[in-house]
Amino acid sequence: FILEVKIMSYGMLTVGGVISMAIGSLMLIDSSEPYLQISKVLIAATVLTSSGFFLFAAWMVFSNQKRPIFSGIEGMIGEIGQAVTPLNKRGKVFVHGEYWQAVSTEVVAAGEDIEVLGMGDHLQLLVRPYRTTTP
Repeated sequence: FILEVKIMSYGMLTVGGVISMAIGSLMLIDSSEPYLQISKVLIAATVLTSSGFFLFAAWMVFSNQKRPIFSGIEGMIGEIGQAVTPLNKRGKVFVHGEYWQAVSTEVVAAGEDIEVLGMGDHLQLLVRPYRTTTP
C-alpha cells in the first residue's frame, strides 16, 4: 500500500495489497475448530476499511499533483499585473496583490499591463508589456 504512493502503478499495487491482505487473513488461522478461527465478517470489514483508506489517500495524492502551482516563483510566471511607475529597464509593478521591483528589456508606461516572465536577482520580477493574443 505504501509503495503505491511512491511508484506510479495506476492502482495495481493497491489491488495486489488488498488481495494479499484478504488471502493472508484467511490463511492466518487455518483450524477446523470454530473458536480458533477469525470471523470472515471481521476479515472483510478490516480489508474493506483499510483498502478504502489507502485508495482514498492515493486518490487525494494523485488529484493534488494535477493542480497548478500557485505559490513561489513558479506561481508568479505568467501572472498579469500593472506597472506602477514607468519601466525604463527598472521600476515598480503591482502583481498578485503586492508591489514588486521589476526589470524589463522593453519600455513600459505607468499604468500599462505587464506579464511576469520570471524572477531575477534580489526578488526582482522580469516583466514585459502584456500582449493579448487575438485570433
